[in-house]
Amino acid sequence: MQQLLCLEKDEIDINDIWNFKITTTEAQENREAHLTGFLGNSAMGISSIETTIYNDNELNVVLFQKLAGSKYSGKLDKRIIIVKNISKVTFGSAREIIWHN
Repeated sequence: MQQLLCLEKDEIDINDIWNFKITTTEAQENREAHLTGFLGNSAMGISSIETTIYNDNELNVVLFQKLAGSKYSGKLDKRIIIVKNISKVTFGSAREIIWHN
């Protein structure tokens, strides 16, 4: 019997987040984006968030999930800073546009 070791992170697809919403507020130098919603799989929780900037104008957000237990919640309530040169925010490795200026 072969045992598989999974080292990859389990990325959350935007379609797996119920009531997904992004709202932005203006600040002096930057904007702040507030991501809200609920992970559709009740056994899983949001474990981490990674952001990457592409082409100096795109901020990509990727969320990851793990078994919820007592450590992780399925409630999405994350705030990220959008610096002035960013004109769009994308979600996931598919880089689906969720906000643009």
